Amino acid sequence: QTFLRSIMEKDLTVLLLLLYYNRPKLVRNMLQSIKESTYKNWKVALIDDGSDFPAEPIVREMFTEEELAKVTFYSIPDTKADKQARGGSIIGEKMNEAMDTLGCDLVILACDDDAVHPDYLGNLNTYFKTNPEIHYAYSHIIPFNPYEQDWKTVEPTPSWLNKTHTLDPFCQVDASQVCWRTYCCAPGKARFPVPKTANLDADIYGRVCEEFGLCPYTGFYGQFKAIFPNQLGNHSSYDKVD
Repeated sequence: QTFLRSIMEKDLTVLLLLLYYNRPKLVRNMLQSIKESTYKNWKVALIDDGSDFPAEPIVREMFTEEELAKVTFYSIPDTKADKQARGGSIIGEKMNEAMDTLGCDLVILACDDDAVHPDYLGNLNTYFKTNPEIHYAYSHIIPFNPYEQDWKTVEPTPSWLNKTHTLDPFCQVDASQVCWRTYCCAPGKARFPVPKTANLDADIYGRVCEEFGLCPYTGFYGQFKAIFPNQLGNHSSYDKVD
């Protein structure tokens, strides 16, 4: 009982796997939202997949020394030719490494064009401490257009991505909606593929689902999801120049 009580009282450390590629203007939203999170027990693994415009200088400009101590930078120096020769990026290798070495309890994927709801990380801490039997879960997202809206002012609205039932998360939710306990992706469990597959988030969620069953809904909002023109195409021309 003493052991269980100590586990329940301990705040969980949340790891944000922040994926970045050539979007310095948009990634500032995510970085600012992390700074403004009401929950401070977080770490960031910023994974730069061979950008022409690195994100590390932006992080160092925006974050305090105390915040920078919680950020680990991973840079993949691949050219497009390197990725083609290998059959994909090794970004999954860096994400697996971050989960294995950074000593966190919970993990979420964070895209460089999104933003964290101020209460999301704290709500995750409460949810997973209160439900120790739950391995992973998904939360609602708030869509916004980063070229027309400020994420801070966007109100929650019904979205085709928001559901409320227990589900198979494979291709049913966005990457930013799911949070899992780190042990779900420990060596020998569900791992990010190397080289990267076409649908990286769907791939990992399918593996977690096979290992731990269907994914429940947490009951709260998590991230602001950027929905913008040409999202699935060559987005770099839209936002890589400040």
